[in-house]
Amino acid sequence: MTEQKLREEQTVKNRVTEKLLRNEVIRGHTMPVDAVADRYVASHNVGRARRLIEDEMVPQAEAGIVKVGGGARGTVTIDDVGAAVDYLEEHDGNVPFNIRQMD
Repeated sequence: MTEQKLREEQTVKNRVTEKLLRNEVIRGHTMPVDAVADRYVASHNVGRARRLIEDEMVPQAEAGIVKVGGGARGTVTIDDVGAAVDYLEEHDGNVPFNIRQMD
């Protein structure tokens, strides 16, 4: 994979993590993967976002993102806010202001 593709994928992962934090999709609050991709990333990256969430972020609990429950909807949440903040800081993402104040 080229360096540019890797950067683009990291940008999508950061965007997903930032938006889940900003909208407090944390622990008890969940959101379907399709909704996360459709609402939080540019339309040309929706498919990539779905794939990254399901194939990389959830299986590795990247940024503290975990899948909740079973079924076709495939809902996700951030289970570990500290891990999400650390992830964004390590990958040059933006930690949302409302989360900074929780620290």
